[in-house]
Amino acid sequence: MKKLVRMSLVAAVAVAGFTTSASAVEGLSVSGKFVVKVQADTTKVKDSNHHTKTLSKHDIDFDVKLNQKISDNLSATVVIQGDAKQNTNKNTSNQNVDISNAYFTYDQAGFNATLGLQDINTPVTDGEEGAGLLVTYSPFENVTLAAAHFLSNSIGDHDAVLSDYDSVSEYNTAKAVAKADISAVALIVSAGPVNMELWHVAVSGVNKTTSGSVSGSFGPLSASALYAVTSDETNANNVEDGDTVKITLDYAAGFADFRAAYYGTDKDGGAYASDTGAQTAIELDELALTGEEDADAYLLGVTVPVSDFDLSLDYLSADIGEHDEATELLLGVSTKVAKTTTLSVGYSMVEKETGSVTTFEQNIANFKVKYTF
Repeated sequence: MKKLVRMSLVAAVAVAGFTTSASAVEGLSVSGKFVVKVQADTTKVKDSNHHTKTLSKHDIDFDVKLNQKISDNLSATVVIQGDAKQNTNKNTSNQNVDISNAYFTYDQAGFNATLGLQDINTPVTDGEEGAGLLVTYSPFENVTLAAAHFLSNSIGDHDAVLSDYDSVSEYNTAKAVAKADISAVALIVSAGPVNMELWHVAVSGVNKTTSGSVSGSFGPLSASALYAVTSDETNANNVEDGDTVKITLDYAAGFADFRAAYYGTDKDGGAYASDTGAQTAIELDELALTGEEDADAYLLGVTVPVSDFDLSLDYLSADIGEHDEATELLLGVSTKVAKTTTLSVGYSMVEKETGSVTTFEQNIANFKVKYTF
């Protein structure tokens, strides 16, 4: 459902010009971002061939969100998303502009309904799009009930190729999710600085996930804890429930911001995660875990402001199963060159081991400019 409309990337320029005059339309708000990222990637795979591969590539993202107020209770939203990525042959023709969101929203007296193509925001998803209905209702000031059903989604892979997946199981899941309906119900409660959420998310014919989380901010300290369990619905033999525990801590000390996280799964695997940005996953820049069996991962990071720059250091370490280990060290520098424009430079070092033998090394340098409006 993601690619409903496809044009050349040149159309994005026309959209950018449109935003200037669009702001003059009564009730119309325009926002978005424009990101250019250039990356150099050196990968060493220490298999029987011991081959090394070096790639340079770019990634351009251009998003525009148009929100039109129709009446006091009704609004319409369209999000236009442009992408241009360089493939392995250094061909820049991989360009398109899509309508990623198109929906109506009705809002009155604690009741909200959104109908159309919209983001699927649950603990197990990463904002992928789906066509459906989301309804929320707040019977009390600090209590929200939510229910959603999506008839289609952009999570699965309709064009999945077995060679692109690590296992037949992952391939079959990608194909099944692409055909599935997605339903979700939630209870969200706020009590002072603390928020509590209970979710049940069902991917028809694939899996069901139940999760509970608590988060809050206490002065300079922010913390969250999540537990999620997924049951398999594919009728596969001997498939046990997978569960995930995830804890995050952030502390703003004034002179620096510190962060830490723990992610763990049991021997039968973790809770379902549609992508690396889901709450039931953990990621840094390149290294991510999305439900691997018997995994323990620890993330430590710090950001220090120095003059007009933010210097950051993050380290993610993961033990997976009995023999596999993976680490990533990420160094970053960012600065605002204008009120709405950020320039950042990053360098990532990834290493994977089986037993005590290093099997994979990756060094990535990137340069990114992000403009928001």
